[in-house]
Amino acid sequence: MSLCEKPACFATPGYGDKLFCLNEDGVTFVVRAGDQFELVGKNPLAEDDMGMATPAIAGDRLLLRTSARLYCIQKQASK
Repeated sequence: MSLCEKPACFATPGYGDKLFCLNEDGVTFVVRAGDQFELVGKNPLAEDDMGMATPAIAGDRLLLRTSARLYCIQKQASK
């Protein structure tokens, strides 16, 4: 299965057992790394965003750059 034939995806960073694929429409696909394909999530950004670069991992944060914004996504700390 291909996630990113059209629109195109950028290079995919991995974190733990997950891969993050950002496409030009601003949708991030989260795929579990392994022998079998498993789509964990599909996360659209703002409607006017266009994915412009490879996602980056900085510590425990995922950085996504679009044509209009820079997103910093981090798992919320447990209470």
